[in-house]
Amino acid sequence: MHLRTYFALLSLHVFALAAAYHRQSDAKAVSVTSDGSVRDEPVIRSESHANGLTASKASLMSRTFVECAVAKRASEIDAVDNPGIEYCPSECSYLVEDSKDTAETCTFKCVSAQQCGNAGNSSTRADQTWADPETGLCKFCPVRGCTACHNNTGKCRVCDEDRGWYLSGDTCKFDRSWYFWAFIVLAVAGVIYSLAWWLALCWRPVVNAHGELLGLRYRTSAKQLQESRIILGQGNILDPNVRNAEGLLQEQDRKLVPLLTNTLAKPVGGAGSVLYFRFQAFLIFLAFMTYVSWAVYVSTRSEDVSDNGTQNPKNWIERCNQVIKGKRVEDNEARGLAGFMFGIYIFCELATFVFAIWQKRAFNHLNDMATMQDFAAILEGVPPVLGTEKLEHVLRDHIQNETGHEVAGVSVAWTYQHENHVEALLEEDVEETEKMLEPWLQDIEGPDAATSTRHKLWFPLDFMLLATLLGIPLTEEPCAHADTAEDKTPQYLATHCVASNKAVVVFKTEAGRDAACQRETLLGKGKIQWGSAKLRMKPLNAEASGIMWRSVNIPRTSITSRVFQSIGIVLLAELIWAMCLYLPYACYVASFSYANGDEPSGMTNSLMGFLVPLGNQILYFVCLTCSERVGFFYYDTVMVMYMLLYMLAIFINVCFDMAVAVFASYSRAVGEHARTADGQLISSLGSWNEVARSYEIQHEVGEVLSAYAWPSTFFTPYVIEVAAAGWLIFNIQRRFVRSSAHLKGWKAEKAMSFFVLMDSSRYADVMSSLMVAELIWIVPSGFVADIFLYLTLSNIFVFMMDQHKALRWVPSWSISTPSIDSYALGLLGLCLGIIPAVGIFKINCINADHEHFDDATHFCVTDGPLVLLMLGVGWLSATLHWLVMTFLVPYFDDEQSHKVAEETYNAVAERTAQSWFNTNPMNCLRSKYVYQDNPPCTYYISGKQHVLQRNVDASCHFFDHRRVEKENYGNW
Repeated sequence: MHLRTYFALLSLHVFALAAAYHRQSDAKAVSVTSDGSVRDEPVIRSESHANGLTASKASLMSRTFVECAVAKRASEIDAVDNPGIEYCPSECSYLVEDSKDTAETCTFKCVSAQQCGNAGNSSTRADQTWADPETGLCKFCPVRGCTACHNNTGKCRVCDEDRGWYLSGDTCKFDRSWYFWAFIVLAVAGVIYSLAWWLALCWRPVVNAHGELLGLRYRTSAKQLQESRIILGQGNILDPNVRNAEGLLQEQDRKLVPLLTNTLAKPVGGAGSVLYFRFQAFLIFLAFMTYVSWAVYVSTRSEDVSDNGTQNPKNWIERCNQVIKGKRVEDNEARGLAGFMFGIYIFCELATFVFAIWQKRAFNHLNDMATMQDFAAILEGVPPVLGTEKLEHVLRDHIQNETGHEVAGVSVAWTYQHENHVEALLEEDVEETEKMLEPWLQDIEGPDAATSTRHKLWFPLDFMLLATLLGIPLTEEPCAHADTAEDKTPQYLATHCVASNKAVVVFKTEAGRDAACQRETLLGKGKIQWGSAKLRMKPLNAEASGIMWRSVNIPRTSITSRVFQSIGIVLLAELIWAMCLYLPYACYVASFSYANGDEPSGMTNSLMGFLVPLGNQILYFVCLTCSERVGFFYYDTVMVMYMLLYMLAIFINVCFDMAVAVFASYSRAVGEHARTADGQLISSLGSWNEVARSYEIQHEVGEVLSAYAWPSTFFTPYVIEVAAAGWLIFNIQRRFVRSSAHLKGWKAEKAMSFFVLMDSSRYADVMSSLMVAELIWIVPSGFVADIFLYLTLSNIFVFMMDQHKALRWVPSWSISTPSIDSYALGLLGLCLGIIPAVGIFKINCINADHEHFDDATHFCVTDGPLVLLMLGVGWLSATLHWLVMTFLVPYFDDEQSHKVAEETYNAVAERTAQSWFNTNPMNCLRSKYVYQDNPPCTYYISGKQHVLQRNVDASCHFFDHRRVEKENYGNW
């Protein structure tokens, strides 16, 4: 059974009706004439077959019967359902492949039932021992694990003992089946335990309804919100666009960004978010144009091109004819197909080049809108000053005096200890401020925690899923302020820190920032002398949300080593995954003979189809964790590193998957004694090039690759993402909070925080799908249309899913630079480089005497040299692509057209919650305990914008205490 049985989701093949143009030849049978040419003939069915009387030959007197024991080529036998019954005389009524005349391709003869499987006397295949009276064919024994059957009965008499099968009555049993049943028992037990855990969670009494409501309200507040300009009036926050019946301004809740927002034009998550969605739209365009181009191409060729390799033969005669025909079609169309692939490759490269220029210009246009980034400069070379000094004010005054331009403030990147404890202190300060603004929160008291105690039976899953994965405390935890250790008090932490070499200088105007950075001094452009230190200042290419303030605690000298450590960890994770999944599965696949119905079950293939995307999700977390621990200062750099690691991991996974698929296809072909078009057994081929070029192997790999692409790669991972991250995790959080009395206030809100974030992994996801789709060129051409149709539909589904995800499933997010998109466009060359590499394989070793080839154009390299040639062509293509994206595309950039913001920093800061000051943990801590600001700079937490307090002296300008409109979550 092929891997197409992965999921019942294959019913979605109804989408392929749009590709019905290449299915018109299904009503034709294939035969090969005596001169080797191919013809399509209508399937001739006998009258007895039409009447359901397959054993009767009364109506077949007009047909010429094959003589007993006389070998006939498959081309001399019309393709019918029951060729033995309809062609062989009654004294030798079974048709079987002739094993004696191996020089001929697919020769058959009529034998008696006793001669089926008698390789010595009758020269029939020894593995075709079952004389099937329904079809009149000598066939493989239908009993799994059996090597020889009793004639006519189909019952086993000899089992394959070499592979662990033993005879039990008329069937074969596997003597190591306990492995399988042990796995089944463990899997079923795990599923039952998980379901019981879920039911127990659902049935727990509701003891914390207030915590649930707070958590739901917090999730809504943390999402992408509409930006609205506000004015203050009589203690209220008024929206100038909203008036009451009397025409007066009135207060109104903040609103979420509408789901139907055009994310291709509106920067809902920074200017880079538009590039993010346009990249996905571009891949939809490439897939669709490839599909349309292929449809046009095959309309000018024979019908054989559109369905080559997709037919499912009913018997060995059809299979032989299809192998011959398929190989002939492949040879005939090799040059035309290579020309088409070259054309589509050039089109994709040119389209990518134009798109990359468009992306850069679009970003520059979107970046004209005034944001926090326009007023900030990065200051490097700051000496290691102790936290007891008021360094922020000192640097502000010095830079302002040196440059002559007004500075709004300086946010220093401090190195400090107990990072998590500092975070907890600031979160508790935010909670206290919120209670002060909303006194009713102090009155919320839940019942005693003992009433919500969970049974110890569920502790393993509680610990793994809730505590470890989701970070939800299972019991009451002490407050951070209650920690009396001297080195953990907020006063100690605020002063016992050391300045790193970086700081962010915020100017009042963008023109002032630019002038200060371009200012020429004796030290050089943008350099300032401060005591013995030489400070360097340049424009900051990031938003306030894109600074990883905690990363400065990692020594700069260790970043390079951490990059290589991250790569090593990912490779180690891949090795462990291969040892735990691919190697056992390969051994499992190799344990089947494939000759007697002995092959992996559909359930096994379905399980593999589930484990493959599960492995990708595990690698998702590994790559993200490794990227964050490197210590990059900018979040966009972290996302670039994450995308590169994730792309590397998926590429290795695809290689593993394809290796297992090819191995399984080869094992099946060998077990079934499949032959090449010129009559050689697959098992007798001497080089991998001959094996790879054989039509039977390409057909099998095409089936496997098609099923691997759809739905396992193109659809299943995203369904899992919707079901698990979008629904299951949220409902687990919600039900645990509502039944846990110890989760109150901020703890309840934090327990229901978002599990999924908006990151750069989708770039790697869609590119990996394109990579798998491009591999389809290596197999017969009949698979091409379906794959690119499914890829188009898949990318459309992913785009729509990400539209909803960006606005409803994740907390507010921002991509402030084009760096992620630029790297993604460069990596796209790896996917497109597959096309010319496969093109080399396609035209390699075509018969030199073929009518479409002459000695001048014919070439043939095999094995190692062919692999090196394909890798070289693919690598050269990817390298040239990267060089074009890196050096040529910037020449067409219109970066100089950027308009200087006319607004001041104060005006932008009044409508922007995140600033360079409230996102810096140590700046907020020092504002309260060193500078004694009142109110202090409130730490920014996504979803807590209404808690931020205005204090111009602390560089805090945002103030909007409005809540977000209520969102309906329903009961589920």
